[in-house]
Amino acid sequence: GRALDVGKTTAAVVAAIKARGYNQTCQAVVNPVPPTRTLAQIQANTQLIASYTTEFKNSSSDTTVMNRVFNIRKAAGIINGMAMAPGEVFSFNEFVGLRTSEGGWKDANGISGGKEYTLQPGGGICQVSTTLYNALLCGNVKIVYRRAHSIPSDYVPLGLDATVDSSGIDFQ
Repeated sequence: GRALDVGKTTAAVVAAIKARGYNQTCQAVVNPVPPTRTLAQIQANTQLIASYTTEFKNSSSDTTVMNRVFNIRKAAGIINGMAMAPGEVFSFNEFVGLRTSEGGWKDANGISGGKEYTLQPGGGICQVSTTLYNALLCGNVKIVYRRAHSIPSDYVPLGLDATVDSSGIDFQ
């Protein structure tokens, strides 16, 4: 609910420059923007279209398994509550972001080279994209792009998975 007042903010910056105040801090001038809809209006126009559930082992003494659980929860938390406008295209990779150790993702098993499992940051989050894919299928939502794994997943029926990879394989 705020909008930048470009004119007043620009004037403040120009005034500081003219006063040779090179070490000054200028505050952006913002104006409140009231919401266009109430919470009640949004809730009245929101409904569950479909859902889908997959399961995973969420307790183990195996660090790799627990890293996978962490990554699944992290990815699900990022997309939880996301809303899209009609006609908008969702990109799993753009929305969830790069999966790197620096970004807080943990090393867990992911398919490498289409034929083997290797430890990689964000390993396991294909289960999140797969669960979302199946929920969207149940809701008759148009899928723009989806690719199945090269190795079948054990958490969905054959061919109903949606692989993602930071290096380019996306789910849209």
